[in-house]
Amino acid sequence: MKISSILLTLLMLGSVVTAEAKGAKAAAKKLTPEEIFKKKDSNKDGKLTHAEFMVGEKDMAKAKAEFTAKDKNGDGFLSFSEFVGAKTEAPKKKKK
Repeated sequence: MKISSILLTLLMLGSVVTAEAKGAKAAAKKLTPEEIFKKKDSNKDGKLTHAEFMVGEKDMAKAKAEFTAKDKNGDGFLSFSEFVGAKTEAPKKKKK
């Protein structure tokens, strides 16, 4: 009886630790819009091409429509402000 109680306790403890680890991992993966933009901007020119925007997208048709909708000036690129859908400036580049 004591052994089964101990085993049950250990199993419950293990599931709690696993759930907490998954929650922490999910929280750690949340990126800010600026971080996402910088990650997608593979050539670091401060704008996203259609190809850069599409990398990592699961639903290509939805992503293509989203890119077109966000490209307010129709130049084929997304500035940071177009990417976030706000009238903000692009992230500042650090001077070397």
